[in-house]
Amino acid sequence: MHFNEYGNALKSFKLAYDYNPVNVKAIFGLCEIHKHNGDWNEYYDLTINSFKYDHSTEDLAKSFENLSIYYLNEYHDSNDEENLKSAGLFK
Repeated sequence: MHFNEYGNALKSFKLAYDYNPVNVKAIFGLCEIHKHNGDWNEYYDLTINSFKYDHSTEDLAKSFENLSIYYLNEYHDSNDEENLKSAGLFK
């Protein structure tokens, strides 16, 4: 997708979200745009917000997928083994 298309998509999803803030498809669309732009704080906020409006198992699964992507991206450089050892969960 070209930059213009992402800009147009962002406008469209924002318009849909502003019109109907419980529309999880608009929330998921905004999440994808923010993920592409590297705006992880907004991505996280929208993802957490989406859990309130998930009415199907598919939507709930997508919310969990988005949350997983956020944590994988934000904490991929962390030393998980060291953290688990300090918590006493890993030997």
